[in-house]
Amino acid sequence: MKGEKSRKKRYRNVRWINEIVYDVLDDILKKAGTHRAAVIWADVVGEKIAKYTKPKGVHRRVLIVEVANPVWRQQIEFLKDDILKKMNDKLPEKRKIKKIKFTLGNDSNDIKED
Repeated sequence: MKGEKSRKKRYRNVRWINEIVYDVLDDILKKAGTHRAAVIWADVVGEKIAKYTKPKGVHRRVLIVEVANPVWRQQIEFLKDDILKKMNDKLPEKRKIKKIKFTLGNDSNDIKED
């Protein structure tokens, strides 16, 4: 009984390696002034949409994304709920996004425009 009790106590503090890696990654990204959501943006939305959009950051769990032009902004608004769900499926609970806000891009060098 005593051996079982000490074993349970020892395993209680064990964390999965991916949790540790993600915590370290989040600390690095925080120091760099970014958020994991911005890093995985292209993976979530796909190559074509990523070409016309650029995540600018997260403020109070709102992801701010610049869009190349008004046409793309309107189109991506229709996909916002699906993008948010896919994004949050890939993020841990403490990093989930509650909203995505699209703005028109100011720097044409950062976002490709036809």
